[in-house]
Amino acid sequence: NAQAAAAAAKKVSDEHETAMVEISEEHELVVAKKTEEYESAILEHEATISQLAETHKATVTRMMEEHLAALTKMAEEHDATVTQITEEKENLTSDFNATANIVEELEHKVANLKASLEEYKEICKASSDLNESLKKKIEDNAQAAAACA
Repeated sequence: NAQAAAAAAKKVSDEHETAMVEISEEHELVVAKKTEEYESAILEHEATISQLAETHKATVTRMMEEHLAALTKMAEEHDATVTQITEEKENLTSDFNATANIVEELEHKVANLKASLEEYKEICKASSDLNESLKKKIEDNAQAAAACA
């Protein structure tokens, strides 16, 4: 009986060892399969991240170029506006100076006309005085002629 028990125990031990080897082999296969799946998923994830990074870089580069172009255009428009305003200011200054010169000339002419007007008033007064004097002499002559006749 002891021999039968020992043989049964050996058989159970051998079956257990065989089952453990099978379980261990299955476990290794599952681990290998899962490792391969994880590595594949990691590679896909890395590729996706790389693609997203490239897309992001291209988008940011494009946006920066567009922004730079817009800023350049705004700067050019600003420069053109400043140039136009400067030219208009120069033209207005020139027009103002020309107008000031004309006003100055007109003021001199007005002063000359005022002086001429004063001279004319003096001539008119002298003429009026002379007329009065002549009228008096004519009257005196008429009275003298009447007295002589």
